[in-house]
Amino acid sequence: MFPIITLGPWQIGTYRLIYALAFLIAGVFAYLRLQALAVPRRQIEGFVVWGVAGAGLGLVAPALIETAYRLAATGRWPDHTTPVRIYYVAAGCLLACVGYAVRVGFPLRRGLDLGCPAFTLGGALARIGCLAAGCCGGKVTDAFWGMSMPDEAGVWAVRYPTQIMSGVLLGSICAALLLFTRWRARAGKAADYPFPGFVLLLSTFLFALERFFVEFFRADSLPQWGPLSAVHLGMLTTMIAALALEWAGRSPATSLG
Repeated sequence: MFPIITLGPWQIGTYRLIYALAFLIAGVFAYLRLQALAVPRRQIEGFVVWGVAGAGLGLVAPALIETAYRLAATGRWPDHTTPVRIYYVAAGCLLACVGYAVRVGFPLRRGLDLGCPAFTLGGALARIGCLAAGCCGGKVTDAFWGMSMPDEAGVWAVRYPTQIMSGVLLGSICAALLLFTRWRARAGKAADYPFPGFVLLLSTFLFALERFFVEFFRADSLPQWGPLSAVHLGMLTTMIAALALEWAGRSPATSLG
């Protein structure tokens, strides 16, 4: 809705500003939650910094790679950038955290269990930036719950409010994860029940389920297999993988704990 904020002679892109704030808030929240680990504070700080840096790389790397490819292929700069995909952000964050944990011996699975709610909160806040920029928007609709909003080209129409839908669902996932871990703690049981990494897998499944659902309403969804897009298939694969790993973790013979 407000892609640019003008302050005198300065102009600030709302999208980038809100994403930066989302990263900052998520990082601080993750740091506070990781205080529960019995590890040196400098390791917690490093884990958070690497995670935020990896998320930032996942935010910009696809655009940089595509820009370089098109420049090499055509000899000129492309006239548009690659859309941001939040699962690239998640992958970048996860890979950076794994690399750091391996290097310093940080308890990776417990750290990710504690940090997952912070990531989903960051994703929910980032969707405000998508709403401001007009990206990740919904299909044109005459549904009573549609909203008048522009797309990236500035074309106004009544559309499914997919940015708001995604933000609310991701915020709800964050709240559910926090309630689950608090309930376990009050019951005097392990918050990462039934094995370290369980909350990570639960969060991954719920995140993929949210994206699978919202994809049906997005304007950039391109069906390739019946009503399903490539994103649908990717999220379905992610959900199956998360459930399979959860089942393996529950099995005494193949415990991940």
